[in-house]
Order: sequence, then structure tokens, then C-alpha cells
Amino acid sequence: MTRIAFDRGRLDESVSIVRAGALEDCVQRIRAEYLDLPGLSLTARQAQRLWNLDSETCQRVLDMMIRDNFLRRTPQAQYVRGDWVPPGCSRRLTHRTAHG
Repeated sequence: MTRIAFDRGRLDESVSIVRAGALEDCVQRIRAEYLDLPGLSLTARQAQRLWNLDSETCQRVLDMMIRDNFLRRTPQAQYVRGDWVPPGCSRRLTHRTAHG
């Protein structure tokens, strides 16, 4: 039987590189879903189930997307696109913004 010894520092570094790549893959996949479905509104638990992620990974990805201003969290704990406006809620231009 052959034993393979790993240098602990190198192992940790390679695992974190793989994890970072996996997180970026998740971000891209979730971003694509929100772009395809602009009104998508999910709780963290719903997102976790939809994309088959563990809770820690899901929360990290959602937090990353909030930091990038792609997503925002509503007062009802729903994750929606940062530029999404709910139906029936119009953004009204004020006189000042309409005329500079």
C-alpha cells in the first residue's frame, strides 16, 4: 500500500483555490438564472434547494452577489435583482430628476 503525504499548507491552499473556483461557478450559474428571470425572488433556503447548495456555500454566494450590487435582500428576506422593481411600484421621476 502506498501512502501519499501532503504538505498541509499546500493542501489547504489548493482546497481554497478549488473552493474559490466552485463559488465563482455558483455565482455565474445563479446570475444567469436571475438574468433569465428578472422577477425571481427567493429566500436563502429556496435558493439553497433550487441550486442544490449547502447553506454555507449558498449564503456566501448570495453575500458576494449583494456586495457586487447584482442582488439585494428585501425586508421580507427575499433575494432579488438589484435593479428589479416590484409590479405596482413605479419609480416616479421628480421634477428635479426629470429636468436635470
